[in-house]
Parts: sequence; C-alpha cells; structure tokens
Amino acid sequence: MIGKIKGSLIEVNLHEGIIMTASGIGYRIYLTQKLLALPLPSELEIYTHHQIREDAQVLYGFVSYQEYQFFTLLLTVDGVGPKTAFTVISQLTPSEVYEAVRANDVTALTKVSGLGKKTAQKIILELSNKFKTGFDLEKVKEVEVDEEAVLALVALGYPKADAKKMLEKVDPSLPLTEKVTSALKKK
Repeated sequence: MIGKIKGSLIEVNLHEGIIMTASGIGYRIYLTQKLLALPLPSELEIYTHHQIREDAQVLYGFVSYQEYQFFTLLLTVDGVGPKTAFTVISQLTPSEVYEAVRANDVTALTKVSGLGKKTAQKIILELSNKFKTGFDLEKVKEVEVDEEAVLALVALGYPKADAKKMLEKVDPSLPLTEKVTSALKKK
C-alpha cells in the first residue's frame, strides 16, 4: 500500500493532480481543494489512501494525518465509499465534521456537494457512537428548522456553536426575527 508520497505537484486536472517523485515516477492522485489550489510546481509531502479495485487503483491525497484519519473513519459508515468520504474531507475540515456530528447538524453535512440528507444522518448516527456523543433525532430536526436563525446570529458575530446553544433555549415555533431576538435576550 502507498501511505505517503513526497514530490513535486506538476499538473492539476479537475480533482486530480500528478505528483512527480525524486525517482521519476508520477502519481495521479485525487487531491483536496487545499492541495489543488497550490501554485505549480509545488513541493509537498502528503498522506495517501490507496484503494485497489478489480478495475482500477486509485490514490487519494491528504494534507495532514488528521484528514487521512477522518477519511478512513468516514469509510466505516455503511453506504459511504471513498469518493463520498473524500468529497466530505475535501469540502469540510475534520473539526467541522466533528462539530457537525457532535451538534447533530445534518444541514452542515448536506452542504457538501452530492451528500444527501439520509447519508448525512447516517454519518451523524454512526460517528456519534464512535465519538461517544448522543444522536438525537429531535435535535436534528430542530437544527434544520433553526438554520436561518443560526446564520443570523453568526452574521451578528457569534460563533456557530454558540449560536446553536443560544437557540436551544428558544421556542422553535417562533418566527425568525423573534427567535433571534429571544436568543439574544437569553444570552
């Protein structure tokens, strides 16, 4: 298995890049958005996941070992394959994924292109067991309903996690402006 590659990023095409090693071998690797944004050529050292299938061998590259660990953790979720796990890690940081799971925030995960509500719920359910956080379907529904209010509080300068906690104390049936006003009063 190929676990780490050190070389020069010499070419980028859509989601893939070619990394030329000192030995003269060029590896075609799926790269995260951070890596794809690097200027060419760039020297780098990345962690990789080597997927071997009947019809192909695919390499996925990660900036840090933490990204790689979260990728492999996402692969343990039933129905999440390497492409889906890689898309999640490419568009969200590991801490954003962890926070979404901890807060039962389906909306944060469904912002990842191609990730539907059911898969996001499955990720939260299965990873919450691994992170020892509780999965609460009622909280998931509440988070979805209050997303506009959360965004309003974030726009006012509150961190997203604080905004969600503030809204937990507010009646979810209130109109948006009253939710925000009530959350600010209860802070």
